[in-house]
Amino acid sequence: MEHSSSVLALAGALLLAGGGDSRLESVTNGSFAERSSAAVWSRSLQLAEQSSTGGSKAGRSSPAQTPRATSGRVSLLTYNVAGLPQLVSHSDPEVNISQISPLLNHYDIALVQEDFSYHSRLSARAEHAYRSEPMSHSLALMADGLNWFSRYPFAWIHRVRWVQCNGYLGAASDCLADKGFSFGEVTIAPGVHIDVYNLHAEAGGSQLDMDVRRDNFEQLADYLRARSREHAVIVAGDTNLRTSMAGDEETLERFLAQTGLTDACRRFGCGEERIDRVFFGGSQQVQLEVLGWWTDRRFVDAEGGPLSDHPAVGVEVGWQLNTGAALVAGR
Repeated sequence: MEHSSSVLALAGALLLAGGGDSRLESVTNGSFAERSSAAVWSRSLQLAEQSSTGGSKAGRSSPAQTPRATSGRVSLLTYNVAGLPQLVSHSDPEVNISQISPLLNHYDIALVQEDFSYHSRLSARAEHAYRSEPMSHSLALMADGLNWFSRYPFAWIHRVRWVQCNGYLGAASDCLADKGFSFGEVTIAPGVHIDVYNLHAEAGGSQLDMDVRRDNFEQLADYLRARSREHAVIVAGDTNLRTSMAGDEETLERFLAQTGLTDACRRFGCGEERIDRVFFGGSQQVQLEVLGWWTDRRFVDAEGGPLSDHPAVGVEVGWQLNTGAALVAGR
């Protein structure tokens, strides 16, 4: 999300001082379109119960305790909730964040960005058993704003700051926040894990902003290659990459080539691309495929107005365990 210099100057001063399935705009295949939300909900709860039965919060239950599932589906949301303080927000967070909270329950995993000032309201009506704690030690005026809600267990969340940013009271003022990405290993079934990343990249449209964005994605690609090279991966968040800008298009193509990931929107022929994206890639042990991509039109107020200045982007990911490949418990 981009803001004017005057708006973010005020933000800095303030911080220093003190619906139904018919409301899904979907691109899906038949198998997903024909299933009701109740069926999705039921299956999600079954998998969540399987992954937590008899294990620690990290969900490392043994095959002897719970029969190992070999396939399933996971619904995931990425959503920039526009959670800046009310006086400087382009949205109406004091009202809207509370309305967003119960809508997160439509998804097995909800990854949010710009969760800056109203986290208690955002989490109040969410029913997910596993949640991240907001960044506790910020080097900037605002934390990273990256938080997680999940029905599937994860042991911990690792937060990584971008090495580069551009602007304090101008150029979208990204340096006022501790932007970056967060990483966690999510257990979607006993012995089945996906490396999940939540990100918020540099904003702004200047050449320097695009250069910094390129550096952000180089940093993320390096981390992915070091940490998740042989793992199934989902990367989601506010990329701020606009394919209408040559520099951003080059950054996106380079990132996909470096990591071997697929853009879910492109995979599904979703039409107009958005800066809020989901990337995915399987491994020898766990195959991943996107079964549906949509902008979720349930995230609106009583008058039909959006609850954020970003769309809520959802995907459903199918996973298949390669039973011929050896799985190592705990990786």
